Amino acid sequence: MKKKLTLRLDENDYKLLEDKRELLECSQNKFFIELLKSVNVENLKEYNQYIKDIFRILKITSNNLNQIAKKVNNSDNLNNIEKELEEIWQFLKQ
Repeated sequence: MKKKLTLRLDENDYKLLEDKRELLECSQNKFFIELLKSVNVENLKEYNQYIKDIFRILKITSNNLNQIAKKVNNSDNLNNIEKELEEIWQFLKQ
């Protein structure tokens, strides 16, 4: 049994769709079927996890930078600052 699908696109997305479809020289129906067959959901899940990991690392790094800024702004002893920066740097390199 065949099902009908309706898709709404803005002008730019529609133009992109048509350009790619024309390159393949096929109908919209055939284009979407081939597109569905070519998408690897497992790769998308892996990619999404990779992006989440990047954001997690970015958050940790941002927190470390904030800690450095607080230490620099609240400390009068430059030797202590250098030591703490070195400790944070060693932590980040792990």
